[in-house]
Amino acid sequence: MKYFRDLIAVLTILALTVQISVAQNKSSSKAPVIKHEPVVTAVRDQPISVRAVVTSSSSDLKSVTLFFTTSKDAAPFKIAMQSSGAETYFGSIPSSFLKGVKELSYYIEALDEQSVASETRWYTVKLQAPNSASTATAQPSVAPKSQTEASRDSWSWKGPAIIAGGTAAIVGGAILLANNGSDSTSSSTNTSSGSTTTTNSTDGTYTGTATKYLLMSGASSPTGSSYAVIITISSAGTVSSDTLQPGAHMEAQLSGSDFQLTSQISETNLSGQIAFFGNVANNRITGTISGSVTTTSGTNGIYSGIFSASK
Repeated sequence: MKYFRDLIAVLTILALTVQISVAQNKSSSKAPVIKHEPVVTAVRDQPISVRAVVTSSSSDLKSVTLFFTTSKDAAPFKIAMQSSGAETYFGSIPSSFLKGVKELSYYIEALDEQSVASETRWYTVKLQAPNSASTATAQPSVAPKSQTEASRDSWSWKGPAIIAGGTAAIVGGAILLANNGSDSTSSSTNTSSGSTTTTNSTDGTYTGTATKYLLMSGASSPTGSSYAVIITISSAGTVSSDTLQPGAHMEAQLSGSDFQLTSQISETNLSGQIAFFGNVANNRITGTISGSVTTTSGTNGIYSGIFSASK
């Protein structure tokens, strides 16, 4: 009996030592850093994309999550933000959550491998009617640094609701990307005659990869694939690609540093639409994919994913 008592005592000491070591590692780990320019206005009934740059100096990132809600009294939904490389993460709020809504609130959480977390504050997005003159041609609106919501402690929800797979998105129109303030789409050069000519600094050929998922209603998980893409931007600001949606040629004009390429889906047993929402910055394109399809038998599905390319 004394042997077993001694063994239990040793195991208890070892367990306490492990717990103390884990706690010390967590306390010494630096929380991830989230850099984000909040979106403050968007078009009602259209999906909203949120972008953040997240870094962790002490540990690899485990997850970056976008939380959002249309009511302070309701538990927020959460969507896993997808990495597009260069420490940049995208999350898309589906348009199905924005019907008849005048505003929504969101925040971003980053968690590293040591379970050390950091969060932004709540931000409010004002939703405007699609035919509003102020949104028809406006660029995505970014909040000043001081424009934030109250602490989450004052909100009455207790836990998050989860969007299955973290990839739900329905195409319905333009998606808004929060610019980081450093994007540049033009530059000036002096000609031999002394006059100044403005040229598009984003023009060129970009190569990279896209990862696309399709989640059908009733399926437990989406099917996905990754493939090479080529995107071309002309000196006139025309964005085109024959590879983002294999077999389809898509073209659109840059709007500031953003673009949207769309294509109809017409495949065996599938019909619908898919859209690619991109942002050009520092000789690099990053973006998200969303869309919806229906089978001939009436089953609905949604596309999601990300793409990136460098010049």
